[in-house]
Amino acid sequence: MEDGWKQVDPVKKYGLSQSTITTFLKKRKQIEEAVNSNEISPQRKRLKVATNENNDAAILKWLQELKAENVPINGLLTCG
Repeated sequence: MEDGWKQVDPVKKYGLSQSTITTFLKKRKQIEEAVNSNEISPQRKRLKVATNENNDAAILKWLQELKAENVPINGLLTCG
């Protein structure tokens, strides 16, 4: 948009929806700060963070313990 584009230009050029462009522009500063702080990678499509970091840490620890014991890990094990 800084190059003089109108909102409709990326919609046409990249096949994005108007709502995607509007959302990006509304959250642009937040997205840029997250990318610049390496909180998220530029390839991410959504700016979501874990809702319960304690659960994530516990699951990671559990998976590391299984790996240390050479237990095969597959989707069935993790989806239970």
